[in-house]
Amino acid sequence: MSAVHEQAQLDAPISTVWQLVSEPSRYPEWWPRVFEIQGERYEEGSEFVLVSHQPLIGRDEAHLLIDRKDELRELRMHCTISGMFVHWQLTDAQGGTFLNAAFGMDPIRRRDQVIDFALGKRFFRRWLGEAVDGLKRVATEPAPSGTRPPTPR
Repeated sequence: MSAVHEQAQLDAPISTVWQLVSEPSRYPEWWPRVFEIQGERYEEGSEFVLVSHQPLIGRDEAHLLIDRKDELRELRMHCTISGMFVHWQLTDAQGGTFLNAAFGMDPIRRRDQVIDFALGKRFFRRWLGEAVDGLKRVATEPAPSGTRPPTPR
């Protein structure tokens, strides 16, 4: 099983970061390699498809099940096919957001065990770093004129 972790301080309110992390339909805006989301419900227990372009394999579909969703605090999901997982934790940090994130795989299929053993940590470390950078970039962009910042739900 591979697992990589990254922590970051974002100069954006927790409500802004939560809106980006908790709404998979927004992933293509900031999550590198993700170009399509198939699904309409994003509550705990819901499943959606994340379509991405991955090195060496090209187009890839992850069927993600939302395991835990704690408003403004935590989102955990895993792929029901491969065992890949994503875990986002947010903490209010004096007007900004402290992010604790983990990507990895608890492989289900034999082929995924081999891939994870050979490439898992390196692959997930790079993808997580790219995702955190993208999240920082979009979360701290000024809102287009005439729009209001998101309000907590």
